[in-house]
Amino acid sequence: MSQFNESTGYNHEEAEFKRREAEALAALRAKLDAQRAELKSSASRPANWMYCPKCGGQLAETRKGDVMVDTCAGCGGVFLDKGELELLLSQSKGTMLGRLFGQ
Repeated sequence: MSQFNESTGYNHEEAEFKRREAEALAALRAKLDAQRAELKSSASRPANWMYCPKCGGQLAETRKGDVMVDTCAGCGGVFLDKGELELLLSQSKGTMLGRLFGQ
């Protein structure tokens, strides 16, 4: 039987799960940041690099929580790189975004 810890509000198993989840999110965030940095510095970028696929406007990186998303200055569209939706959803459990995607 698990002991409830008054100071943290979690039992030992819940605390361990939260710690592992935080480590996994930090690792994924670091991996995505490294990939983004590599693409930025790459001389072999495609001609459409950082342009909106909808209107052709310039995309700018914007921080949403712990995730950098690409936002279009022209049409206001928001675009996600691989893995960013999963990060946003993991941070949005219980919110409208989380409910929309079944979190």
